[in-house]
Amino acid sequence: SLANGTNVLDKVRDKGTQVIYLDFTSTDDNYRSLTNVESSVEVKAKVITGSIEANGGSYGDVIAAEATLSGVELNDTVEVTLTYTGTANDGTTYNSTIVPTKAGTYEVTATIVDVNYDLAETKAAFVIEKASPTTYFNSAIFDADWSSKLEDIDLSSVTKDIDGTYVFVNPETILEDVGNAQVFEAKFIPTDLNNYKEVLGAFVVNVLGG
Repeated sequence: SLANGTNVLDKVRDKGTQVIYLDFTSTDDNYRSLTNVESSVEVKAKVITGSIEANGGSYGDVIAAEATLSGVELNDTVEVTLTYTGTANDGTTYNSTIVPTKAGTYEVTATIVDVNYDLAETKAAFVIEKASPTTYFNSAIFDADWSSKLEDIDLSSVTKDIDGTYVFVNPETILEDVGNAQVFEAKFIPTDLNNYKEVLGAFVVNVLGG
């Protein structure tokens, strides 16, 4: 047993060579008991495991990853560092402990710096999707002359929250039928296609004349 009532868990807690003192109580009259005998024990770092809640999200609404450790001893605090690596959609390579903001595909890795613990490899995919911009296809109705083309309609006045262009999906379409409230498929093309998605919609056109 350990000498002086020392708790073994307290004595051999830290990694490395630890000196301990032992008491030996003989139950055989042919051997004498010993007290306070110096010895040593080699303590290895404890291997613990981790898991990562990747989160991620979309451009403009990114949630940082979170790591959870399993196997840490009671009353110990082990700090985790999360490192993000990968490539944004615009080709930018990334390697930082700061959460990326650009849309792209990344990997997040958990590491620790603690002499008493080794963390088993802990990684997860971290994806930031392109954002869907708000569009305003229903905010305007256009008038166009019979026999003109959709591409002749000026869509520049339509509201937009980010840089980009509204276009008709089939701009070469000739307006051959006179009538109000005709619906033609259109889309919004963001200038920044690395971080924003194209959005499909439709515009209402009144075809005049004939």
